Amino acid sequence: MTCGHSICDTCLQIFGSELPQLEHHFTIQYCQLCNTKTFICAKLRPPTAGIRMLTIDGGGICGVIPLQFLSVLQDFLGSDLQVQDLFDAAFGTSSGGLIVLGLFWQCWDVQKCTKIFTELGQRLFASEKRVPWRILSKLGSAFWCLISDGRYDAHLLNSLLQDCFGHDIKLFGGASHTLSGSKIGVTATTVSHASACLFSNYNGLKQRKDECGYDVVKASGTREPFVWEAARATPAAPVLFAPLHIPNIGTFQDGGFRNNNPIKIALNEVKHI
Repeated sequence: MTCGHSICDTCLQIFGSELPQLEHHFTIQYCQLCNTKTFICAKLRPPTAGIRMLTIDGGGICGVIPLQFLSVLQDFLGSDLQVQDLFDAAFGTSSGGLIVLGLFWQCWDVQKCTKIFTELGQRLFASEKRVPWRILSKLGSAFWCLISDGRYDAHLLNSLLQDCFGHDIKLFGGASHTLSGSKIGVTATTVSHASACLFSNYNGLKQRKDECGYDVVKASGTREPFVWEAARATPAAPVLFAPLHIPNIGTFQDGGFRNNNPIKIALNEVKHI
């Protein structure tokens, strides 16, 4: 909430008010812990329903393909229902992670998400560093410098993502930012151990088991990942883009190294939501 405290789904139902015109939507207007005035509107899963889940693969600019599928689905739904309302949880990798954040965090409609995604790709991939690739094998250390720095302008990518998702909006606790009730996760890979990890806007019920094959990125002290940082980490493919270092948290690269299709992580995560 705006005071910094968090609330679970159970307490939201106990202390909040259900909206009469929307089933399973609850609002709360003050914090039970410190009495700070706030406002959250959250959509909770109906008790008799399963978790409706969307996962989107990585694939670079080919991310326009799942957007086209979602556009067709939106056409069938008409204008009275947004495609996001069909899902309780959404997970993405790389370009799929950007789409998930655009649709479910920013609540862009599919048409706007497609437009922004396409423009982002056009601007970004025009920023290629003009080094003749045929002579890279002769450059020795310069080759590894290029891998480290990335073929495309990481500073431009940072700026574009900050414009899209804000400079200092935290990923966790997004209920005050959006009326979407969806739980969101995007995958990345650590540089230190090349292990899979997940940036999420929720906590879950308990710690993940070591054998699950991934870690959930947590805050370190008062430092929490920003939305744009999650968006920057998930598509950071080496050679193309430099890794992202988040102070006190870690250094991350493309989630596609371990989970280009995030379905296994998603299936395990829904057990904790």
